[in-house]
Formats: sequence, structure tokens, C-alpha cells
Amino acid sequence: MATHDNCFSLAEAARILQCDDKYIEAMATLGRIRTHASPNGDLHINADAIAAFRDETWDGIRDMMLGLLDTLQEQHIDMINESLQSAVAERSKRSARRTTAGCERFTLPLSLVDVQKRRR
Repeated sequence: MATHDNCFSLAEAARILQCDDKYIEAMATLGRIRTHASPNGDLHINADAIAAFRDETWDGIRDMMLGLLDTLQEQHIDMINESLQSAVAERSKRSARRTTAGCERFTLPLSLVDVQKRRR
């Protein structure tokens, strides 16, 4: 429940942001979320500061996830390219072996005399 001037205690802010109040304290200590002293001396957080922190956090998470997705897509594309190159190389080897095997199997030794006889 908001106390003075639409402000919340650290515990209330943690509940609103669905995180641990120690996390909120750490973020306040680091200056990532704006806090101020209440009339009774406790640290309080303005609702606007909570909203800004939430938006910044979600923007950061979204950016991180999009970066991760880009990385995964690049790795997936690289894996597909490697697989295709490997498949093409293997097919070329098999094709070359079949051609070579076929030539050896069906090629008859011809002498110059045999070639001349065929021409006539």
C-alpha cells in the first residue's frame, strides 16, 4: 500500500516487481533504482521509480533474449551450412568412386589394332 506521495517501502516494491527485497536494496545501493528516506527514516521508492526500473529491466531482458536468439540463429545457420557442405563432399566422393569403379569395370583394354578394326 502506498504510504506518502505515492511511495512504497522496499518490501512493497519487491512484491510489486516480484523479486526479493534484498535485490531491491542492492539495486538501490548501486543506484539502479531511485530511493529516498520516508518521514520515519525508512527507505521508500516512488511509484514512478518502480515503473522505470521495471521497464528498464524488461527492456534489458528483451534485448538479452533477442541477442541470444540472433546468436542461436547464426549458430544454427552455420551448423546447416556445415552439414550441407559435408553432405555435398560425401556425395561427390561417392559419385567419384562410382564413376571410377564403373570405368574400371567396363573399360576393356584396346590395342591400336582393335581401334583401327572398329573404325572400318
